[in-house]
Amino acid sequence: DLVRVVRHAVERQRLEDVRRRLAEAERDAAVGRLAAGLAHEVNNPAAFMIANLDIFKQYVAGMSRFVAGARALAERAGPEHGAAFEALVAEHQVAAGLEDTRQVIDEHAQGVRRITALVRTLGTFGGNGASGLEPVDLAEVLRDAAAMAMVEIKGRAALEEAIEALPPVHGDRTALARTFLDLLLNAAEAVPADVEGEHTIRLAACRQDDRVRVTVQDNGRGIPPADLRRVFHPFFTTKVGARAAGLGLTHAAEIARRHGGHIDVESELGVGSSFTVDLPVARGQGGGRVLLFEPDLEWLRTWGRGLQDAHDVALAADLDEALALLEGPLAFDVVVCRGPGGPGASLRGALRWHRPDLLERVLVCVDDEARFDADLGGAAVPEPGTIEMLRVAIAGRLGDAARPT
Repeated sequence: DLVRVVRHAVERQRLEDVRRRLAEAERDAAVGRLAAGLAHEVNNPAAFMIANLDIFKQYVAGMSRFVAGARALAERAGPEHGAAFEALVAEHQVAAGLEDTRQVIDEHAQGVRRITALVRTLGTFGGNGASGLEPVDLAEVLRDAAAMAMVEIKGRAALEEAIEALPPVHGDRTALARTFLDLLLNAAEAVPADVEGEHTIRLAACRQDDRVRVTVQDNGRGIPPADLRRVFHPFFTTKVGARAAGLGLTHAAEIARRHGGHIDVESELGVGSSFTVDLPVARGQGGGRVLLFEPDLEWLRTWGRGLQDAHDVALAADLDEALALLEGPLAFDVVVCRGPGGPGASLRGALRWHRPDLLERVLVCVDDEARFDADLGGAAVPEPGTIEMLRVAIAGRLGDAARPT
């Protein structure tokens, strides 16, 4: 009958809609993987360019010293020689040329560094969504998300940032980055595209006791009350076109939940919307005996002081001292060094031959995990930005990894 036909048509349309949105989500994932690959391919030549520009700058500095030395020799030879030298320098614009060259090198280096910063951000957002649990610098993640979202925000609204100093959270950096990017893009799409200056998107973050609260607020269209309770439902969307998959807020809410947090939303039609992400602060569990090995005495003492209230800490500035401590009567639970190469690699190499049983206790702080040589043993952790982040990493090695509560 007619009712059955209509119902069948509605269900068929709904199924087609779901298939379309899933296909769009798969395309987004493919683009993400492509971005991650692109980030890897671009980063290496960019590093070579930076290194070569630094070498070129050293050559220019050497040429400047040569000119200064030649000037001094000419002046000592007599006034006429000094004047002739200055005339020659002026004729060929040597001084101006060297200064211009220095400036060009600096501008090129700045441009390449901007490229590498963008590449790092692409790597963050282009992963497979499972980068692993680690201490996450949330302020850095938020700034990366804001930089990526500016492509959509520019021309629609002014972006205000109020990001306070934040403690680390324990979680998946890639997943958190995508969460905040989705919220910022959602805010950008809530305002008209042709009234820059009249609309504002505010990204704010602060610590409240043992929680971190991140708010993305816009003064755009707002959400109808009837839709407010459905904004986190899968496939619910009021958008049209290519970005109408209806999955962004659903994923954001799920990621917050997996990190022991939640997302709250407030909205008023014609006034705007506010999404607040509440996440627990990472907690490090102390009580272990920790050996810090690093020839840089300033680093060694700074991090040693920061860990002493939570752990029994010993410091070693050279390899022989570190090996002697490890062979001594004290049993160390965790050994922290820096890498991926240098003295940290030497320590791991020595342990590999003489005390391989200790390698499972080694943490190597690295600024580029791609360069970490896992064959030497130990585990790589991101170079810590704060004492608290290092505490969390040590806690994880102790077997009492901080987890959201």
